[in-house]
Amino acid sequence: MAHRPNILKLATKISLESLTYTGITYNDPEYKILEPIVDDDMCEIMMHLRLEANRTTEEIAKRAKKDVDFTRTQLNKLREAGVIRIRRVDGKDCWYYPIWVPGIMEGILSNREQCDKFPVLGECFEEYTRRRVSMLAPFMDVGMNMMRVIPVESAIENNTHKASYDEVAKLVEDAWAISVGPCSCRRARRLMGEGCGHLEEDMCMYLNDNAINYSETGAHRLISKEEAYEILKRAEQNGLVHELNVAPGYEDTTAICNCCGCSCFALRIATYFRAPDAIRTNYIASWGRSYVPARPMSRARQRHPAIRSGPRSVTRRITARHARM
Repeated sequence: MAHRPNILKLATKISLESLTYTGITYNDPEYKILEPIVDDDMCEIMMHLRLEANRTTEEIAKRAKKDVDFTRTQLNKLREAGVIRIRRVDGKDCWYYPIWVPGIMEGILSNREQCDKFPVLGECFEEYTRRRVSMLAPFMDVGMNMMRVIPVESAIENNTHKASYDEVAKLVEDAWAISVGPCSCRRARRLMGEGCGHLEEDMCMYLNDNAINYSETGAHRLISKEEAYEILKRAEQNGLVHELNVAPGYEDTTAICNCCGCSCFALRIATYFRAPDAIRTNYIASWGRSYVPARPMSRARQRHPAIRSGPRSVTRRITARHARM
């Protein structure tokens, strides 16, 4: 297949703005994940968007020197492919794209039709999270996490020193829109022939603007708060753990993932690269009835039970206590 310099240029632009650029070639996952799904017209318009910058259709059309109808058509095609997103700002529809992960690649994997047509998309997602994260993960300190694990809701005691931000119920109750769709990691693994058998459909939830965006493309469906609780409970019953995206560029939690230690590309960071801080929880595990005072955790103790001894161990007798660092 002929190389496409315009797609390489687009992949380079995204990486430079995401501060993850280390050099991109035609053999790298950033190029290979865009090449089969972004045509030349889509690429030309996307070159006039910017990371996390809100731009209206009219602004993009002016920058690209194209008419508004043509620009809108290409933007909609890019959104359908999961590459860019839309959010409402001051009553206007604004287009933007997030970082590669968590962000663009999960969006691409949420479109089942294109994934079935191009299984290489799953391979690109896996390769990116293995190759690019390996350089960053060892340097991730507390508070600089890509994802954060949180205990099952029933394990969080109701005492005054808990951070309500980390309680799933708080996130669900504060959301004005919730959607549910597939787990991008387990879908990628299945496309690679490495599926683990854990639930794939109706597992990962987006909140607020992202929920509206993906429900409008058909990749997700909007759900009530009651159904959100049912999905979280089903995830816990299947031994999955909840994770929140906390990567730079996200002011608030925009997604609740239900992850397994065998397929999740975020959970594996701790064991692959010996970097537990990258998925660190704000809670520590206390077993039994007696209270164990929280204390600063060593790197060994920061390893999450979902990785160390299997996800089901989290849901049994664990009592989560907030880590007062």
